Amino acid sequence: MSHPTQTNAAVRRLAQVLRKPVGAVSATIRLATVDHVSAGAAADGNAAVFIALNSDVVAAPYLKSYATPTAGDLVAVLFSNGAPLILGEVIGLPSF
Repeated sequence: MSHPTQTNAAVRRLAQVLRKPVGAVSATIRLATVDHVSAGAAADGNAAVFIALNSDVVAAPYLKSYATPTAGDLVAVLFSNGAPLILGEVIGLPSF
């Protein structure tokens, strides 16, 4: 069994490793539902996509490799420093 001093030192080292560096990018992936799509309404002439998150509806760009999302799609959304980016439709969910 390790000595308490060694355990405390190991915990402190682990905390230092896991601590987010100052200025690091904050990124998370969440699931959202496509609320609606406005064809041709994006600045580049593509479809503008709006996703439902909690009780809000926000516009979110999507990757070119993802076919134009449709209302009701369950999508994976990357949030990097608060800005959303739709990664694609979530498929293959297990049925319970």
